[in-house]
This record gives sequence, C-alpha cells and structure tokens, in this order.
Amino acid sequence: MSAAILGGGRMALALHTALLRTGAAARLVDPRRPDVASLRRTPVVLLAVPFGAALDLARGPLAGCADGRILVDVTNPAGRAAGPVTPGASGGEQLAATAPGWRVVKALNTVSARMLQVREAAALPVSVPMAGDDAAAKARVGELVRDLGLDPVDAGGIAASREIEALAVLLMRISDRHGLHGEIGFHLRPPAGQRHLDRSAS
Repeated sequence: MSAAILGGGRMALALHTALLRTGAAARLVDPRRPDVASLRRTPVVLLAVPFGAALDLARGPLAGCADGRILVDVTNPAGRAAGPVTPGASGGEQLAATAPGWRVVKALNTVSARMLQVREAAALPVSVPMAGDDAAAKARVGELVRDLGLDPVDAGGIAASREIEALAVLLMRISDRHGLHGEIGFHLRPPAGQRHLDRSAS
C-alpha cells in the first residue's frame, strides 16, 4: 500500500517506521511545505499533526488535491498542543466538514508511538477503533491497520470520532497516572465465530 504521512513529530516518525516495516511504500511529508503534486499520486494520506495544523492543511494544500481519496485523521484535539474544536462535535467531524473532497477516516489516534512498536496488549493485537462515513474507505484503512499488526474495529460513522477521541484522552490519563510512557492499549474480543469487528456497517 502506498501512503503519505503528513507530520514530523514522534507519531509521524513511528507511523513511517511501522509502515516501512510492512513493506508499504510510505513516505514522510513536511506539513510546512507539502508537495501537492506528490500527494495527488498517493491513495492514502495520514494526518499526524496537531489538530489546528490539520485544519489549516485541510483548508490549504489538501483542498487542492481533494478527489475522493482517503484521509486518515490521527489527531487528538483534546490532547497536548491540539487546537479548537467546534462545541458539541469532534475533531474527526470537523476535519471531515473542512475537507469535503476527501473520504475521512478517524483511526490510529488511540495508539501511541510506543504501541506502534509493541503492537500487543496481553499477547493480543491492540484494537484500533475507526470512524468514517465511507465503508470502502474504512475497509481500506482497516487493511492498513491490520498490516501494522493491529486489530481494526469499525465504530460506525464519523460521529463516533467523539467517543474515539474521548478514549484517547482516557488512555493518555491512565498512562500518565501510572507512568506507562504511552505503553498502553486494549484488545476487543469479538463474539465466538466472528473473526473481526471491522465490518463496515455505516
């Protein structure tokens, strides 16, 4: 799978390393000087920047190459160095509204850079909730998540970003309280007879 990661921080670097480990054609893109022509040739773009910067990119460079491709929102608006969120909404919803030409999927924001290396909780793959209004886009992101050694879980439409972002805050608080340094994750066990929980239903 070919993917571009917009960002330069720990999460962006960890995503880049993890994707390269799978054999994917992944590259880091400087969010301050993104190559729009190059982004147009990439089917999946991951936003691993602070939320405010993600909105700026959606209004600016990304608007120039919006053609129905997949935009993965890895941001945590309530986290450190985030940015303003519309009251009553989520960052995922706000980003999707700001980038209407993209198929936005909220995913990977509940996984720390450290857990992209560890990938397991109690010897089981870490579950990754995903939200988005396009079933095909979620299925594609689910493949990417599975390639990373993680377990994708379809949480529903983009409005489910509210709960996913709240979960990320909870995990960060537990990590900070217990000195886990981001090494925290969970695994959702599907019902007997069902292999995965990532079947898109929205």
